[in-house]
Amino acid sequence: MKSSFRQPIYFDLDGTLVDSADGISTSLNCAIQIVGCSSQVNDWRPYIGPPLDRMLGQTLPELSDSDVSAIIRAFRVHYDTQGLFETVLFPGVAETLNALADQRHPVFIATNKPQLAAETIVHHLKLSPFIRRVAGGDFGAATSSSGKLSKADRVEILAAQERLSGGYFIGDGMDDAEAAVRIGASFFLASWGYGVHEVLKRRPDVVQLQTFPELLERLGIIRNE
Repeated sequence: MKSSFRQPIYFDLDGTLVDSADGISTSLNCAIQIVGCSSQVNDWRPYIGPPLDRMLGQTLPELSDSDVSAIIRAFRVHYDTQGLFETVLFPGVAETLNALADQRHPVFIATNKPQLAAETIVHHLKLSPFIRRVAGGDFGAATSSSGKLSKADRVEILAAQERLSGGYFIGDGMDDAEAAVRIGASFFLASWGYGVHEVLKRRPDVVQLQTFPELLERLGIIRNE
């Protein structure tokens, strides 16, 4: 597929490149205990992906705004110093990113994680050589009067700054699919991710990747064994 050569490729982080569920769950449960809330969630994995305030609002609607804010503050302290280091790569990620780098595709990460936490994970997992830029949850905030931007907004800003259009977006949530539409990129659903059920419910015809290295086949890239 010659048309894919050097086209930009955007990846979501949590549930797409990395499995961060254990660290996020540990830090959330710890934060809830620190704040003194009796609310609990047995399995956080299906809810991971959206910004924390929205995630907590969906899973624990009984929490007050002040409780949510306190939990987020406690979570940040625990996660940034402990939880994020429990993050691991999904199988085939490093090898696939290396192959994309060999083909000179510009590769980006777009995530709802704060910029510093996202960049720390990228560095910790030794992905930095493969990633041109990371657009975290606070990326481009200075351009918004409210200080908050959707993932689609942030990806659009990133693409404009890089003077890029089209390409591919690989993710596991509806915000990833919406970001792809915004920049005119083809969307591939990471079927191993956290938000797959919601995407399939709303877009049952979406193209799914069953394994991470399958992306190379979709792009017509032959791996060197």
